[in-house]
Amino acid sequence: MKYQSAINCAKLSIFAMVFGMLSACNNSDSESPTMEEPANVVQISTTLTSASQIPRRESQEKASGTLTLNMDTSTLSAQISFEQLNVTAAHIHQGFAGEIGSVFAAFEATSDPSVMELTETELTEAQMARLLAGGYYINLHNDNFPEGYLRGQILTEEISTRIFKLSGAQQIPNVVTTATGAAYITLNHNQSTVRVNAFIDTPNTPIAAHIHSGDISENGAPILELQQDIENPEYWYSDEQTLAQDLFELVTSGRAYLNIHTDAHPEGELRGQIVNQYKQVFSFSLDSLQARAPRVSEQQGIGNVILNRESGEASFYIATQGIEDATQAHIFSEQDTASDPIIQLNQDANDPQRFSLDTSLNSDEVEQLVQQEWKVSVGSTEYEQGAITGQVLVEPSPSGLVLDQSSLVAERNTYTINFNGQALGTAIIDMQREGDVMTITEITDAVPFGITETLSVKIDTRTLAPISYEGTGTAEGTEGTRFIDINFNWDKNRVTGSTDLQTDPFEQLLPEQTVEQLGLFYSIHTLPLAEGLEYPITVFNALDNSLTERQLTVVGIREVTVAAGTFQTYEVFLNGADVNQIFFVSQEAPRRLIQIGFDRFPITYELQP
Repeated sequence: MKYQSAINCAKLSIFAMVFGMLSACNNSDSESPTMEEPANVVQISTTLTSASQIPRRESQEKASGTLTLNMDTSTLSAQISFEQLNVTAAHIHQGFAGEIGSVFAAFEATSDPSVMELTETELTEAQMARLLAGGYYINLHNDNFPEGYLRGQILTEEISTRIFKLSGAQQIPNVVTTATGAAYITLNHNQSTVRVNAFIDTPNTPIAAHIHSGDISENGAPILELQQDIENPEYWYSDEQTLAQDLFELVTSGRAYLNIHTDAHPEGELRGQIVNQYKQVFSFSLDSLQARAPRVSEQQGIGNVILNRESGEASFYIATQGIEDATQAHIFSEQDTASDPIIQLNQDANDPQRFSLDTSLNSDEVEQLVQQEWKVSVGSTEYEQGAITGQVLVEPSPSGLVLDQSSLVAERNTYTINFNGQALGTAIIDMQREGDVMTITEITDAVPFGITETLSVKIDTRTLAPISYEGTGTAEGTEGTRFIDINFNWDKNRVTGSTDLQTDPFEQLLPEQTVEQLGLFYSIHTLPLAEGLEYPITVFNALDNSLTERQLTVVGIREVTVAAGTFQTYEVFLNGADVNQIFFVSQEAPRRLIQIGFDRFPITYELQP
């Protein structure tokens, strides 16, 4: 705590000496002049972010707050600054990290629209104790987020917080799950106490939660048990608990993690390393399907990276299975070859299937890592260029399918629609990418088939999960002309909106990990592909609202010639529907969709130059 204590002067100025002598001469009984001690004041700074909100949000927007706490008068004043942000109200609320509490005091507007102030406000003894323990926070509100927009905990030097995500990807071994979570921990460094709040969203039944000892690359023993809320089984907490000093240091140094156990995954479904706000955790899988020469095998691995975004310090951990002859592990960029590594990792002398490295990254390398442009490859005696490979991901795909991001790029392609070899129309496929969102638009003009339509779907490039769908146009059928008018939006696996097929508003709860058909068709070249590989995919067709369980099978390798050229392709069969599709995807990176065929009709879509 930064206190401004009084300082006794050791020397008097000449003026003060003379003044003192004169005073003594004039009144020998008067007291010596004294100096009033300055107030015992603590200055506190806080940064307000969306990650501190409950529920946690992802946003780059920030605000700052400065507070003045007068310990002598038990008063608090504050000021918050927010450049170019829409703020309708600001308060100090009661609540520790991970808690939502009542309003304690309100900020007032100033002449500067980006600044609000809290005038000097008195604190009771109980309020002062709570504030010094980290039990208050500043919350900004606006029209879009009236319950809370940006949040920052009020913390003195003795108190700190850890706010982090929970995911199945951090489990050892990895757990493929749609479950998510976030944890909020308050640490008192003077008293070695820990206070925990954790919120999860899982389709399974949570049965236990603990803080465990252990680095991000290992499993450890539990050191603190959390309690489950009676009314909300997905909320786990621990009131303030004192830890032994060595255990407390494990938590504060990042050598401990929070684990949520469920009936489906009793060893742990969600895990989060306890790191501070400057550090970011990446967790990902490695397999032979992502290798430069994709193949089906049992060889696999898990990877974890802890990055300090402020300093550039990074720690890499790789553990593999089934590669007894592993020889090396290195990091390379998607734009480069595996033979031109950016960073070489160190092989464990006692376990040749484990690799690690502590290093410092420059600003460009930090940006590449954060933008998910790096991959890790593990080579072996048999596969020198990479037995397994994995893309370093901020958010792993909940489906477990790792998409080839280098092939999921913005482009515009034209396909000729052929019937028995005769061109009868065109389909223009326009793909525009902005961050993790890809907009795929299909413009079909096939008058002989009676089809003129424009269909557009937005998907999450990390998971293929649909975000929205719009469709307009006309299609001739056995029951006459259909005037297509579709507008759907997804909230996780719930789709709502309207369709010309029914007059009532449309709403349907889809199975987890369901993809939309249009988005699947034109991003199928980004899926894991290797000869002999097969896996199921649940598909929702927005055109007719049907839901089918499909099976994707890579039948083999085939040479295909179209107007755009001759290509060595993966022949991918997607069955399970009334009409099944056959896709031909180029092997050469970045992969492209070359041709689409159908098993019951002599219709093909062929790529044009």
